[in-house]
Amino acid sequence: MSTFKLGFHLRGDPDPRKLLDVFAAAGRLGFDGGWIGTHLSSPLVFLGAAAVRAPGLRLGAVAATFAHPLRLAEDAAVLDAFSGGLLELGVDEPAAVRAALRGESRLPAAPALADRIWRRAADTGDAARVGRDGDGLLTAERRIALAYAEAARRPRFAVPEPGLVDLLNAQSWFLPEITLVDVDAAVEELSRLATVIAPALGWRR
Repeated sequence: MSTFKLGFHLRGDPDPRKLLDVFAAAGRLGFDGGWIGTHLSSPLVFLGAAAVRAPGLRLGAVAATFAHPLRLAEDAAVLDAFSGGLLELGVDEPAAVRAALRGESRLPAAPALADRIWRRAADTGDAARVGRDGDGLLTAERRIALAYAEAARRPRFAVPEPGLVDLLNAQSWFLPEITLVDVDAAVEELSRLATVIAPALGWRR
């Protein structure tokens, strides 16, 4: 069993057709998941299409602020059900979203997804709050990761740098950033990650 999950955080060209080609290639290469940022206007709609192009690939939305938390919770719950429970949901202000997913509103409950919320932290105090809330942490800073780990009962990290892989467990992600300019170049970078870099760090398909 691998010591962590292998994913990628895709940035750059917002053309959804190109993004979908990269997600499909990642599925073929054996990646555990692909994550998208908020340079797309509708990231959950995109991830719904990615669920069709890359079946079995976990689908991550990197932390963002959405205008209406109840609408986000509803859309996320539908996508999670559609994908077979494969959504990893990043959100900056998760309290209302978490409550809705746990059934504390008029929406149908999706409690399993409430346990797959991810957040960023601005400082060590914020990191400790993320840990106490039971959410996963997206970070590139060791000091923030350590503050989070000290407060979290079951820490889950998503990190972009190989130098932080020693922090990871089976529920955590090695999540390097890929900047999409050309699809072929992005796929080549994914291939190098899946066949050379990640296996050297302990990842196994």
